[in-house]
Amino acid sequence: MKQLEKATHYEFHEDGCYHLVLDGDCTITVDERINVQIYFTYDKEQTDQRLELIVKPEAQVKGLFLAHARSAGSLHHHFRVMRDAGLQIGYGELQEGSIDADIVCDLVETGANARLLHTCLANEHKHFHITCNHLKPHTEGLMENYAVVSEDGNYRMEACGKIVKGAYGSASHQHTHVLTMSEHHRSEVIPLLLIDENDVEASHAMSLGQPDREQLYYLQSRGLSHKQALGLLMLGYIMPLCHIISDDDLQKQLQELIEKKVGLYA
Repeated sequence: MKQLEKATHYEFHEDGCYHLVLDGDCTITVDERINVQIYFTYDKEQTDQRLELIVKPEAQVKGLFLAHARSAGSLHHHFRVMRDAGLQIGYGELQEGSIDADIVCDLVETGANARLLHTCLANEHKHFHITCNHLKPHTEGLMENYAVVSEDGNYRMEACGKIVKGAYGSASHQHTHVLTMSEHHRSEVIPLLLIDENDVEASHAMSLGQPDREQLYYLQSRGLSHKQALGLLMLGYIMPLCHIISDDDLQKQLQELIEKKVGLYA
């Protein structure tokens, strides 16, 4: 994985796997037919981060944003996906501080597709607004949201799939799953589908609730402590993040970090 120098604008003209530390506003352009993977981390002092990513025709982009040590702040991310291009983005919001995030993905041209995966450990104020706009025919968007809400956590997810008039043959799907660790929390999930075209596919699914007692009992009967059993259940909500970027060393580091964050070995 190649480490990139800090800058405000990046252009990718060749395939590769890169690590980028975000420090301030940033614009990224991926050229036509290029295949890149980008691992994003944040400067520890960063409190407000804005990013625009343009995926040109027939390019394939995988991006992983990991926040595990950042203080409170906000995110404003805008993705634009062009003709027959593909975008896979994963967010790991694992930090202690609060966050407000506004994420917009525009499927600008025919054949564009995007998958937005969002994982979160919500022990404080964690509010997210994610929108996927289908602006042309035969575009595909999938939003997947997973959260574990701790005691006194405040989690809000508003996910919106919008298909405009004329974007026929498009598909917009989303699902959100929230695991709450106590009765003392605030969790709100708002799934939205704004459809202005008949010949489309659209769906949403949602679950929100505490860990299954029978599952916990079974895991503890196999020798795990109560905290370890909870950690194992939490792991299933966060671990999908590890598979966004196909780098073995990074996947191993992420798995170890997530296991520590959920208290699996405590």
